[in-house]
Amino acid sequence: MACYQKSNMLAAAIITCSGELVLTYLSPTASSVWSVSHHTERLDMNLDRDYGFCSLVFTDSRVLAMDRRGNLLIMELVMS
Repeated sequence: MACYQKSNMLAAAIITCSGELVLTYLSPTASSVWSVSHHTERLDMNLDRDYGFCSLVFTDSRVLAMDRRGNLLIMELVMS
């Protein structure tokens, strides 16, 4: 899991054991509603179920997730 905070945006990204990338964030308008987005593709976690090896990083506008084989998933942060 990785967390991100910038001005009014608070976000967290999670990679599940099945390789699903899940992004949840509180909108910049600071409403009390957390949005949840699921990436339609999955990372290859077959070799990593016991160890959970994966990488998550936030940029100013995206969350990126990568597995051991170099598969990369990218989700945009919605700023409105």
